[in-house]
Amino acid sequence: MNQNQFPFQIKLIRVKRMLPQIFDGTTLLLVLEGQINVVVNGESFLLEAEDMLLVNLSDQYSISSEKQNLVLCLHIFRSKMESYFGTPWTERFFCNTTKMVEGEREKYDLLREQIAHLILAKFKENPGYRVETNKHFYTVLDHLLKEFKEETVAGEDKTDQIDERLIRITSLIQQKFNQELSLKELAEEEFMSYSHLSRLFKKNMGINFTDYVERIRMMHAEEELKLTNHSIVKVASNNGFSNVKIFHKAFKDEFGITPGEYRKRVQKGTFSSFVIEGKAEYDVIEGEAALQELSKYIVEKDIEQEN
Repeated sequence: MNQNQFPFQIKLIRVKRMLPQIFDGTTLLLVLEGQINVVVNGESFLLEAEDMLLVNLSDQYSISSEKQNLVLCLHIFRSKMESYFGTPWTERFFCNTTKMVEGEREKYDLLREQIAHLILAKFKENPGYRVETNKHFYTVLDHLLKEFKEETVAGEDKTDQIDERLIRITSLIQQKFNQELSLKELAEEEFMSYSHLSRLFKKNMGINFTDYVERIRMMHAEEELKLTNHSIVKVASNNGFSNVKIFHKAFKDEFGITPGEYRKRVQKGTFSSFVIEGKAEYDVIEGEAALQELSKYIVEKDIEQEN
C-alpha cells in the first residue's frame, strides 16, 4: 500500500513514549482505545477514547502513556497542500475535544464519522479506492476549514508559545533536511550568536540542534524505506546522511533494528516495533494487522460500507 500518492498519511500506533517532534504539516490525533497524554508547546492534554486533538504546523508535540492505547494519526503534508492549492499552507485550526464547549459536539461527531469513512476507504483498497479515498480526505479537510479553522485577528500573535525565529529555523530544516545544515550559519541569518541559538533551541525543542536535524532526516528516510525500493545507500544519500555507515548506525540507534530489517518487516505487514531504551517506545501497526484493528472501530461506529 503506497501512501505516497495521497496528500496525507495515516498511521495506527500504540505508544508508551514518543519524543518531542515537529511535523512538516498538520497532525490530527484520534484516540481509538485507552488513554494518552499529549504535550503541545508545553501544554498538557489528557486524551481518552474518542478524543481528538489537532497539532498545527510548526507546533511541537510529544505523546506518553502508561496505559494500553490505540491512536490514529492523520498527517497532512504541507508540501502537498501547497502543491494542490498553489499557495503557502499556513492554516491553523483549533480542534481539541478536551476543550469542547456546549454546542460543539455535533461538529466533532461529524469529523469522527468522516475520518471513519476515510480510513475505511483507505485500508480496504476496493476497486477505485484512490478516488474514493481522496474524496473522503477532502471532505475531512473541508470540514476542518469550515468548522475548526482559527480566525487570525489583525495584530494578534498566534505563535507566542514558540519563538518566531525557531519557527523559521525548524521550517527551513523541514525543507532542506537533505542538505548540509549549519547552526552557525542559521544563527548568523537570525542575527544571533551561535551559543544563544544553541541554548534557545535546546530549551524550546527539548533536544539539541544536531539531534533534531537527524530526527527529521530519519523520519523522511523511514518513509522512503517503506514507500520505495531504493537501495539503502540511495536512501541515506537522499536524506542528508554523508555516508551509509553513519545512516546505518543512526537508524539502528533510533529504531533498534537495521534499515534492511525494518524494510523486511514492513513488507511482511508485521508489527514494526520501535522500542528504544531511554528514547522512544511505540509500535506502528502495519498491513493486515492495521486493517483488523481499524475494522473493530468501524463496526463500533456502525459506519456503512460504500463498496
